[in-house]
Amino acid sequence: MLVLDNHYDAQTAVRNAEEFVRQQVDLVIEFQIDQRIAPAIADKISGAGIPLIRVDIPHPHATFFGVDNYRVGFEAGQYLAHFAKSHWRGEVSRVLGLGLRRRGRWWQSRITGAFQGVRSRTSRSKG
Repeated sequence: MLVLDNHYDAQTAVRNAEEFVRQQVDLVIEFQIDQRIAPAIADKISGAGIPLIRVDIPHPHATFFGVDNYRVGFEAGQYLAHFAKSHWRGEVSRVLGLGLRRRGRWWQSRITGAFQGVRSRTSRSKG
């Protein structure tokens, strides 16, 4: 078993992918947060004929292991709205969603889902 740490750094993730290829591993289970570098990493590993399992952010040529980000966000948003209603009498002046651009659209869908979940439970809706 070969374990390498990407240190949340895209270039380190690429070097680690190259090391997996160099060592001719049988399978790579990979986790890194920068979706912009995902195609390069996936291409290196796939090009070597090594199966790739991706955790959290989908990559080309890989089996994805993760959650439905929109649905997770939606459910979190519903819970947040419920909490606001029961603890703050439903009075919230702002809801702020923060994302990481490098995590890409998959992560953004979690934030989008959270806002939709909040909206589904507000007094202006059926919820």
